[in-house]
Amino acid sequence: MSLVKLDISDGVARLTLNRPDKRNALNAELIDALTEALKKAEAEARVVTLSGEGPAFCAGADLKSVGAMTTEVEFRAHAARLGGLFATLSDLAIPSICVVNGPALGAGCGIVCSGTLAIAGPAARFAFPELSKGVLPALVVPPLVRVIGERRALHVLCTETPFDAAEAFDLGIVTQLSDTPGDTAATLARHLASLPPDRLNRIRRLIRTAATAPATEARRLAAEANVADRLARNENGKFNS
Repeated sequence: MSLVKLDISDGVARLTLNRPDKRNALNAELIDALTEALKKAEAEARVVTLSGEGPAFCAGADLKSVGAMTTEVEFRAHAARLGGLFATLSDLAIPSICVVNGPALGAGCGIVCSGTLAIAGPAARFAFPELSKGVLPALVVPPLVRVIGERRALHVLCTETPFDAAEAFDLGIVTQLSDTPGDTAATLARHLASLPPDRLNRIRRLIRTAATAPATEARRLAAEANVADRLARNENGKFNS
């Protein structure tokens, strides 16, 4: 059985975590399979959707496999593997849409935060239950802080209080709510796949720059991008205001 289902058609790659008996918990094999599937999607599609088979999106790290680690070499390999998955998803050259129709816990929520967009259904639930269990949720900190900010990340991680789709939307972890998240994601994916890839990539880069760079640098890069786009349209006979 493939741990990640992959279907590509009409410019859209559809990835599905396929370990439903373990609530799609992330062991080494699933992390590697998902990372490779994302790279294949990046090379062959214009947009990728990511969902979970069964009632859960992703229950987080596989506690059995993590608990079996005893050496520094194993700890470092796990950190590199899971951190690498978050980085791969965050840095994809194509947009990604996480489709959350069930629990997304711990590292599962880290996946949602690492994606470009996230659509959640009524059954979606989110939580970071690690601290009270004696676990430091270090690897989820960078993607979580990037989407919700420092203070709210501290609150979410330290209170460990589960929250639903509406609360995740208010926090910024989820970008859209839907009673039928799969259908909504499919419609959005088709729209994104229809956009000019170069302009879509440029606006994504500009948004990330505006969120991280000093204001003066962000404004300079935005102005340069605006002029370059207008020059290109003018040369192609498509100039408009």
